[in-house]
Amino acid sequence: MSKKSESKILDLLEAFDWMFQTMYHSRSVVIKDQDDENKAAEIFFRKEYQDMELSIYPCFFKQDAKKQRKNILHELCHTLTLPGKQAMHDLLDGKLVTADMIQSINEEETSRIENIIDSLLKGRMDYARKAYDQYLPKKTHENKLRGHRVSKKVVLRKKPRPDRSGHDQKLRDKVAVGRRTGRVLRLRREVLPPHGRS
Repeated sequence: MSKKSESKILDLLEAFDWMFQTMYHSRSVVIKDQDDENKAAEIFFRKEYQDMELSIYPCFFKQDAKKQRKNILHELCHTLTLPGKQAMHDLLDGKLVTADMIQSINEEETSRIENIIDSLLKGRMDYARKAYDQYLPKKTHENKLRGHRVSKKVVLRKKPRPDRSGHDQKLRDKVAVGRRTGRVLRLRREVLPPHGRS
């Protein structure tokens, strides 16, 4: 793996720090020499030692960037459900796990997921969405912007110019506004036909 690819993965992990509450964890990316069944990536997360290690298998790099970032997101989601998994392992090992412990673990996991969804719905995680978009190659990111619908039209009456018939031309700006963010994505100026008909 190139340094650029590793840096891209680490940047995405860092951007998701606040979402997954891993901002104080040390992070490392390990590239494996051989595939392990159909795994593209695997995360090792130790809450008690505040560290996480993301293992990347060769098949990861055969995927396109959209699939790669989804795999990274999937592995990070394991950090949310780790307490429940640990409790199941403890039960299998014959350790005592009470109903109160299971209830507490379930509440913790649910609250973390709830807080993430709440923040996303309130638009408080634009930084994470931006990093997720930037993981894609630049060309793909630009094509994505082209797919947004034009949701606002503004008629400008400044600087009218007479057309061939002697009427003043009106200019119209077509503005594409992001459905989720409300931000202007692109602007295209058009000349309206005479009498403002479109």
